[in-house]
Amino acid sequence: MMTLKEMCVLAGVKTPKGAERILCHPDGNPEFSPFEHQISGLSILAGHEWSERSALWDEPGVGKTIPMQALILLYHLSGVKSMMVMPPKLMGRWMADFKRDWTVPEDLGFTYFLIQDMTPKKRNDTYAEFTLNDNWPSLMLMSYERIRREGLYLKMQEYTAFLFDEADKLSNPNTKLWGSIWRLFYSSKGKYGVHLFTGSEIRNIPTDAYGLIKLIDPELFYDYSEFYNKFVDEAIIAKYKDESGKFVRRTIGYTYRNLDELGRLMNRKARKETLRNVQKFLPELRTIEIPVDLSTSHLKLYRNLVKARLLEVDGELLDAEHASQLRHYAGRILSCPQNFVDEDKKVNFERNNNVLITADEVVESINPYKHKVIIWAWYRDTINHLRERYSKFNPAVIYGGQSTADSEANRIMFEESSVEDCGMMIANWGAGGAGFNWQCARYMLFVENPTTPRDIQQSIARMERTGQKHPMICYFLRVMGTIADKSFSKMVDKTMKVTEINGRVFPVQDMEVELFGL
Repeated sequence: MMTLKEMCVLAGVKTPKGAERILCHPDGNPEFSPFEHQISGLSILAGHEWSERSALWDEPGVGKTIPMQALILLYHLSGVKSMMVMPPKLMGRWMADFKRDWTVPEDLGFTYFLIQDMTPKKRNDTYAEFTLNDNWPSLMLMSYERIRREGLYLKMQEYTAFLFDEADKLSNPNTKLWGSIWRLFYSSKGKYGVHLFTGSEIRNIPTDAYGLIKLIDPELFYDYSEFYNKFVDEAIIAKYKDESGKFVRRTIGYTYRNLDELGRLMNRKARKETLRNVQKFLPELRTIEIPVDLSTSHLKLYRNLVKARLLEVDGELLDAEHASQLRHYAGRILSCPQNFVDEDKKVNFERNNNVLITADEVVESINPYKHKVIIWAWYRDTINHLRERYSKFNPAVIYGGQSTADSEANRIMFEESSVEDCGMMIANWGAGGAGFNWQCARYMLFVENPTTPRDIQQSIARMERTGQKHPMICYFLRVMGTIADKSFSKMVDKTMKVTEINGRVFPVQDMEVELFGL
């Protein structure tokens, strides 16, 4: 079996005592030999003078977990405790994979602890026991919220290496989370390892890069103003009248410059590896947009909401006073118009909903009795309606805000059941768009579309990953003449900017058009 020492030699990394006894066997494979990009990833993380602050921007499915876990073991053998931070839903599976993929002799003293699903009292009692027995674990796994609240206290327990998975959560330096992480490393003296891992280093727009660059390369820019002046050409200003009739100026976007240089700076202490560069023979992915025209009554209902920002439903007033409220109401009304009309009109609106009629035609063409399909939506109303509509396929369902246990149960149901027993996953693309391996499916349908490149990439990566054996098709419903479609168009434009920075070509940049003949 491959040893950690052998990996270190290949990567040009200093090998601490004990590395020759740690074995790596992902998925239980005794013949494992790491890919070249996994070795170069370990070199980035541990093989340079600047490696104590470094990052892997590798796409989902590339295999960055192996160098990440190797780094933690190297820290342990060097007497350094590590904190591993990630979304709660990923923690249990990540640690299970760690134990499955590595054999660490017990006498090397490697221990770990997950801070998850604990009451404050139980958590405090556990900390007290660690302190009393002087046995704080080698590795602490926790959520972003937990490190925000308790990071400074835990750092006092001599944790000096910090690894962040799904690190795009740290892209915004104006959040409390980012501020707490910054203070954790830079408010006191000392040397700390800071390592970021995400395939979505540009979460939405180019300026998102600043927060991550500042954490791993803090001296590159003095502050955000210096970064902004270098890469933002000008702000796009819109003028409009507010409710009082006064003219208001609002920034609605930016134009950029020097994006190729931004890409180089992001990789000064990091690297980007793409799935298709690693997996040369990965099957083809086709993306198809399907234009949908609303029925006359549905379009009238939608326009009334957008124009008046008010709807009366069974005597109750829905008031979309703010832009965010309007956007959400306008999104929900496309898929579930029956929820926005009086009781006597619900059946008619549900029957003539061209969005779901088109979804039905796509699903019928796929046939979930023979081929597994993933259906993405955002709103709980829509997911519930789709669950009922496609109940004959016994769909697994993942909602936004669902408990980790329920998400895991539905994941297992979809991945491990036969296509006859469960041929469909209906999921919120925020909750189900990361951490799941669904290469058992080759079809994907977005009933409600993401508005950021990051969410598109993460969602598609659930099936476009190592182990996929069949050509894939991803459908996007585009409801013409609506706010949702304009948002989707803006998202496609954003992907072009991301491509200029890191070379990642998004599937939506080369979509085909298919008509279902409504």
